[in-house]
Amino acid sequence: MIKHRVKYFWVNLTRKQIATFLIFCCAAVFAFLMAKYGEQVSKFGYYVLFAELAIVVVITWGMAGHSVMKALFGVSASLSLLIYIAQSYCEAPQSMHTGDTALISLVGFGILYISFEFFQTLRQEIQMKLGALKEVNDQKALWFIGVPYGLFTGIFTWQIIQVLTPIINSLCIYQK
Repeated sequence: MIKHRVKYFWVNLTRKQIATFLIFCCAAVFAFLMAKYGEQVSKFGYYVLFAELAIVVVITWGMAGHSVMKALFGVSASLSLLIYIAQSYCEAPQSMHTGDTALISLVGFGILYISFEFFQTLRQEIQMKLGALKEVNDQKALWFIGVPYGLFTGIFTWQIIQVLTPIINSLCIYQK
């Protein structure tokens, strides 16, 4: 289905055809400049390539950060409640600690539940973002965005785990 058609004199072109033609013209001009000025233009080409890669990295980094933070905010109330209950129990006088094993199982089950919810929400967010990228790119796989997106998503998730692990391990029930 063609949404936009532009009529230029006798030619009926789509926006995609116009964009393809402009990209071809830019490539032809670049090839001419490379042939004519060689070394000076090749340095410029490296700068352009670096800028394009930087833009791809920043975009995928932002998308990954948004996905992970959205999933984290989805489970933040459960996580906060679990840590609050455990820390409140630890702050109670030692003579009142009668449910250490109950708290251990509660924290363990809570961590499993929160982890499942986090990764389920993260999976849905990843599928939504990659589906939108595929739709924009005519149902073709976008490995050059998908790979850094997956890498950055993994890095952000690992950073969250690194921050939460000492908090959980410092609870009084794990210090005995």
